[in-house]
Amino acid sequence: MAEFDPAELAFRKGLALDILSWRAYEPEEAPAPLMAAGVVAEKPTFDYPANTAPVPEAINPAPAPDAALPKADIIVVTWTRDEWEALADVLTPGVNVSKWFVYRRNFDQYKDKIRNGAPAKTLNRLGSYYMTKIGNKKVLCMKADLHLNQDSISIKDKPGTATLPVKDFFDQIIDEAKPDIILTTGTAGGVFKNQDLGDVVVTRAGRFHLNDEFRNEPFNNRPSNRIGRFPRSISTTRKNS
Repeated sequence: MAEFDPAELAFRKGLALDILSWRAYEPEEAPAPLMAAGVVAEKPTFDYPANTAPVPEAINPAPAPDAALPKADIIVVTWTRDEWEALADVLTPGVNVSKWFVYRRNFDQYKDKIRNGAPAKTLNRLGSYYMTKIGNKKVLCMKADLHLNQDSISIKDKPGTATLPVKDFFDQIIDEAKPDIILTTGTAGGVFKNQDLGDVVVTRAGRFHLNDEFRNEPFNNRPSNRIGRFPRSISTTRKNS
């Protein structure tokens, strides 16, 4: 496995932390209309296939931050503030992020595993969520405040290993919601030079390539299990820009 120059690795890590923290501490309030040249920017509209338009489902009374998650057929997890707002636009239309429920269940068990300055520790929560229904499927939409690249504390007597609270987070939300499927979605830097901004990449397998605090973990450079097969027309489709 190729090694990165230490200065290049530090730059990449710092850039990733900045991207993941972008707007993380802004208050979750209803957004004001955007004005440009006297024109109000409208929310996007979507042409959903028949009987698949998401229908947000309120929980009454509102759950306490320490409450267990509701049962769901599918969990969708995203990571950054911009991804969160996009997820709300698409899957909880009419319910902006200010209306999502705070999730901090068992947070005290996570605190010692999260570095000082990480968003989850600063915000004192694990994430935020809202329920929606697509067809006959209940979908739990989750914005995680933990992240593989944000939280870890290196273990001094075991170089190349570190705490990984996001793993505990996934174990917990799966145990509570009991989904059949869990999806993570978001934006990422291009893996290959021929991938452009706006391309949609669908994969059935992946591999961690870690060079720093997780370099000696058993999951480093280990491929995930291959899941199904995608038609070439899907896996290679490029979004027109």
